[in-house]
Amino acid sequence: MYNNMAQCYLDLKDTRRALYMCSKASELPPDTKGNRCKLAFRQAKAQFDLGNIAATKELARRALDLEPGNACVRNFYEEVSTIFAEEDDQTVDLYKRMTATLRIPNPVYKTIEAVQKNIE
Repeated sequence: MYNNMAQCYLDLKDTRRALYMCSKASELPPDTKGNRCKLAFRQAKAQFDLGNIAATKELARRALDLEPGNACVRNFYEEVSTIFAEEDDQTVDLYKRMTATLRIPNPVYKTIEAVQKNIE
């Protein structure tokens, strides 16, 4: 019941209530593997709506592990993985721009250069 209510709240774009229903559903013993997959998938969608990409990816991966053949979950996971990769690239670029103009004493600067080379 909580699992279905979570989907209803997701449909209504009430993400916080959807997450609350997911938390209530997770307190109950799961009756089937499919219900656990649905729960993880709905939690992932709610986290995505809140902008929590890392939590979204973890939950989508959990749902995919429970039902590897679920095309909807697989597509969502791939979409989230792409966004996560783009976000990582943006963070690396930001770090490079921030450190490019710094004048740091030699030992520390060499460490930063080594880190930058490893990132590239």
